[in-house]
Amino acid sequence: MDSTTRRRPTPIPRDTTGLTWRYRFFWRLEYAVLHWGGPPQPALDRDPREKLRRERAAKVEAARAELTRGATDE
Repeated sequence: MDSTTRRRPTPIPRDTTGLTWRYRFFWRLEYAVLHWGGPPQPALDRDPREKLRRERAAKVEAARAELTRGATDE
């Protein structure tokens, strides 16, 4: 797949497990600013908004794994 082809972006998880209100606020602010003043639809591997979505999804997944690990340890 060449770099000009747009793939589907990572979905923003609705689950906020492990995300503080402060993180969510500033994440949404940065996401909105990038939407308004960011680059015009770059390839997903260079899209700063896609990077934010992936990082948020990774944080939520890590928090879920921690909760699952804590539940199985008991």
